[in-house]
Parts: sequence; C-alpha cells; structure tokens
Amino acid sequence: MSTILLLQSCSNLLIGDRAETSGHDQKPTLPKDYIDQYENLSLLFKAQFKSKLLKIDEGTKKYLNGIAAKIFKYNEIFLGQSSDLEFVILDDDLPFFFSLPSGTIFFSSSLLKKYIKSERVFQAIIALEIYKISHGTFIRKTVVPLGYTSLNQLIAISRLPVDFKVEIDKWAFYLLKRSGMDPTAVLSLIQIINKHALEFSFHNGEYASLSREEYLFKSFIVKESLSMEIAEDSKNSSGGFYNLIRGL
Repeated sequence: MSTILLLQSCSNLLIGDRAETSGHDQKPTLPKDYIDQYENLSLLFKAQFKSKLLKIDEGTKKYLNGIAAKIFKYNEIFLGQSSDLEFVILDDDLPFFFSLPSGTIFFSSSLLKKYIKSERVFQAIIALEIYKISHGTFIRKTVVPLGYTSLNQLIAISRLPVDFKVEIDKWAFYLLKRSGMDPTAVLSLIQIINKHALEFSFHNGEYASLSREEYLFKSFIVKESLSMEIAEDSKNSSGGFYNLIRGL
C-alpha cells in the first residue's frame, strides 16, 4: 500500500500516521530509508539511460540554480534552508516533469520545446517541485531492487491525487508571489496540461481529474480575491530561458 506524504496546512505535515510541526526551525522530510531508495533508483535510471540525458552547459546550470535560489531566499520560513538541487533534462518525445526527494528535478525535452513557451510557466514548475522536495511530498513505496528501473517507476513516486495536487498548487502560487515571480503561472501550467490532456497522460497517470484541478485552483484564486489577469507568454522571458530552449 502507498502512503501520501503531504503538508495539509501551514502547521501540520502528515508523515505516515504521525503529524509533525513544520516551520523555519524544522524541515520535515521522508524517512531516510525512502530517500535512499529513491536516490538509488535515480542513480540506476541515469546510468541505464545515459544516452538520453542532455548535457546542460554551465550558463544554463547557473540560470536554473538562480531560479531555485531566489525561491528559497524569499520563502525560507516555508521551505527551510536552501537545498542543493540537480536538474536533469531527458531527451524524450513525451511531455513530463517530476522530482525525487533527494533533490533531483527532471524535465523532458518535449515539455520544454513544445509546451512551455514562457519563463513564468517554467518557474512555476520549479516552484512546485521545490515545494515537494522541501516537504517530502511523495508517494511512499517500498521498491524491490531488481537492478533495473524505468521512467514510469520514477514518475509514479511523484503522482498525487487531485486534491493533494491542488494544495501544492496553492503553495507554489505563494512561493512565486513572495519571490517576485508571476503566481498566475501556476494556473497557466494547469491549463496547458489540461488542454493537452492526452499528451500529458503519461505525466499524470490519468487525466480525468485535470478539469477538477483547474476548477479547484480557480476557486482558490477567486476566494482569495486574487487577480486573475494572466501575463502574455510571449513577453518577459529572460535570455537564460531562451538559451535553455535553444540548447535542447
């Protein structure tokens, strides 16, 4: 049986059957044995599929780390101290993104080339995954070591039911807002995935709940009396973002 680990509110993190206080002085995470299992899976996957890993130049690494550092800097009270992250781009025709609790964030080349047209939406993805990594928000699964792993096995750890996803969407909204980035990009990302539900079916595992996620997140924005004005994707992206896309 799988267990979902999720921050239910600003004060309680459910770890298995035990609630713990979160905050500036305490950074809740998955138990170490699960982190180690998932890290071993990640290492095994990268060794098996080495030919699919796209090289990231130093300038792009600096750009990616800069986005993450800014989010951590302005949200330390929620995220704890900055973590070292690894960014991995896989040469794959399917659009997807996910992370592992050890601090690795994966993107597919198809996602970035075909679907993410602006930096603001890309920043939303990073904010979502940083929140998940910082709070150990993953499916808890015992993995039997077979000496082989698959992309589906890795991404399954990151798939969550829609009600849990919406809570993370809300947190990403606030992380972006506090960082001086565009928080409405979270809604734009949800709408992109919803519009291309069939293409993102591998990413989601199922796509029947996508409309519900969008509805619930829009309701959150309205309830909070937040602006629904969405920025144009063709504007305000930096040179670092365009260099990332050109390098794929």
